[in-house]
Amino acid sequence: MKLYYNDYNTHDSNKANGIVRILTPIFQAGYLDGIGMQDHDGLTSPTAAQWIASYDKFYPICTEMSVTELDVNPGSSTPSPTTLQIQANQYAMLFKLFVERNHGSGRGKIVNVSKDGLNDQYAFVANASLWDAQNKCKPAFYAVVDVGIHYNGLDSLITYANTLKQGEYTSSSWSNFATALTSAKTARDQDYSASLSAAEGLYSARQNLTTAIQNLVKVLVSVGHGNQSQPTSFALNQNYPNPFNSSTVIRFELPVSSRVSLNVFDVLGRKVASLVQGEIPAGYHEVRWNAEDASSSFYFYRMEARPADRDGMQVVDTRRMLLLR
Repeated sequence: MKLYYNDYNTHDSNKANGIVRILTPIFQAGYLDGIGMQDHDGLTSPTAAQWIASYDKFYPICTEMSVTELDVNPGSSTPSPTTLQIQANQYAMLFKLFVERNHGSGRGKIVNVSKDGLNDQYAFVANASLWDAQNKCKPAFYAVVDVGIHYNGLDSLITYANTLKQGEYTSSSWSNFATALTSAKTARDQDYSASLSAAEGLYSARQNLTTAIQNLVKVLVSVGHGNQSQPTSFALNQNYPNPFNSSTVIRFELPVSSRVSLNVFDVLGRKVASLVQGEIPAGYHEVRWNAEDASSSFYFYRMEARPADRDGMQVVDTRRMLLLR
């Protein structure tokens, strides 16, 4: 059994200060476990800053916190589509605050979020729910779901992106990636509002960072062959090792300087990696594919080469490889 203090309008600064004065000695005596914030909220209130300020005040005087009786009042019995979108943005802003302070993730003390009522009809506040009176999902429902999906997805993607090493990629592709990564961190860490959609901001940042990672181009290694002359024909060699566990080397040969595109595709034809993009001099070349984020399966790598001195000519070759975990 746990002892909670549960109250409404906890985002009000003066009330939050009063709650702290009352609860501090109770918590210090070992009798208080958690604080419940009812969050019967308005269409544009509280702001993210107001909610965070109260959360930070409560943080030292409890072991956990819960959001109880959550709703967002649209202020109208017949809310317009614009009002419903503002309501969705407010819900999204709040859930972003909850998710990034989730106790289970180690980021905070929020252990539970409870929605008030069944739908817009059967609730303490009418039209303030995630579902309308016919139990159909409102824009707010989808915004809340998207925040949960894209915040966690973006956070994981940023963690992966931080493991990539600049020296392994071309300067131009790394520059685009670095810009997308900075924007992604801003989108993840910033506060949103009723006029700025957290759901859209997190989704866009996740998509842009995913694209930037996929478009990273590995630094190409030119391989010397002793006294052997330049290649006499185009060739795409079988990767080595194959099958492979986490990385493999792909070699190709160019008799003349060419614009080369070398990409990796899954069995459904979706591009999963871009290994070479640009003008490559004649010679023997190799590039390594680090497939640590790919699952066990067959993959195809395809080279397209357009010789610089032969207008209209294109050489295309494709090979198969097997990744085994």
